Amino acid sequence: MFVFLKKISPLFLMILIAVGFYLYKQKDNYIKGNEINIVQFADVSGFNAQRTLNFDYGVEAYFRNLNENGGVGGRKVIFRKIDNKGEKDLSLDKIYEIKDTVASFFGFVDFYTSKVVLETAAGENRPFLMPFCSADFLKREYERFYYSFTPSIEDEIDALLEYLASRDIKSFCILYEDDICMRNLVKEVKNMAKDKRMDVEESLFYKKNTYLFSDIYKRLSELSPKAVLVLGSYKEISVFLKKISNDIVFSGTFFLIPSYIGIDAFSENFKNDRDINLIFSQPVFSPFEDKFHIVKEYRKVFKKYYPKKEFGFDSLKGYLYAKIFSLAMESARKEISGKKILYFLKNIPYIKYNRENLIEILNENGTLNKVYLFRYKEGKLFEMDAG
Repeated sequence: MFVFLKKISPLFLMILIAVGFYLYKQKDNYIKGNEINIVQFADVSGFNAQRTLNFDYGVEAYFRNLNENGGVGGRKVIFRKIDNKGEKDLSLDKIYEIKDTVASFFGFVDFYTSKVVLETAAGENRPFLMPFCSADFLKREYERFYYSFTPSIEDEIDALLEYLASRDIKSFCILYEDDICMRNLVKEVKNMAKDKRMDVEESLFYKKNTYLFSDIYKRLSELSPKAVLVLGSYKEISVFLKKISNDIVFSGTFFLIPSYIGIDAFSENFKNDRDINLIFSQPVFSPFEDKFHIVKEYRKVFKKYYPKKEFGFDSLKGYLYAKIFSLAMESARKEISGKKILYFLKNIPYIKYNRENLIEILNENGTLNKVYLFRYKEGKLFEMDAG
């Protein structure tokens, strides 16, 4: 018997070590103290910073109001922002420094940064919640750690392509910001087009944080496409579209733009005398109409803290994100951890949604599942039929 145990003991020891490591990875990190830290890693002062700032106004308005009214069970929510200045990897080391004090990574804006931090979060068994623009191509690989309650960018693109189909337009070009995430998204778009029996005439890319579009402009002029799907950020794209708008070649071209661009920042930058056919998709409804109770609430709280700022889609989205996130923390009560928050985001009690007048905007799964289309004309957005 002793000989037998002696023979198997190394294997048994290895199993014990493996099980111990697994349990360590699965352990829940409860947040201690009087503050609940959530962290955003984004370009707060970089090339496309205004996109992030507009979104953050909504997040901060909600959390400030929440904290002034007692926080979550008496604990204040601290929304920490780490500025990468628009550079993909800048300050990523800080994620490792603070990860043990963070309830969740929240509201990331850039896809590439989201991907890198998602890999870290998954390795540390921590959630990655409420990104500025949800993406199925990121969620699929890290579904256990990733959550958003809005339609994804793929859903938005699907609605935009359906709009083209409704106008009997069977082909389009793609203009995208070049990085590994956008290249993956472009592959998905091509598959979507194939399923819809549509053709992608050409895919053209530009480097991030640049205005070097001369070759792209020339090529699009030669192609004179009926539609262009634009996958990029507001600053570069607004400059490009200003030039496009002055060319009669593009007078009949539709430019299809998902919410990733940052529509509020785009509108602030794209002051133009001539209108072109710009169609935007949004995962949230208009902030300019009091169609829902939550919009009235958002407008009231937002103006309390930012009386000189304009209402916008991105700040409304940030406000909604912060509110839903806080309902999940409230449901977790005193035992707040990233895993608990993630669990309750998927299982917020109906009574809480009802109390906060959110039933009218959410489906039975507690998510938003409608994509809204808007036409841009004379500096304003007009809602269209997404079907």
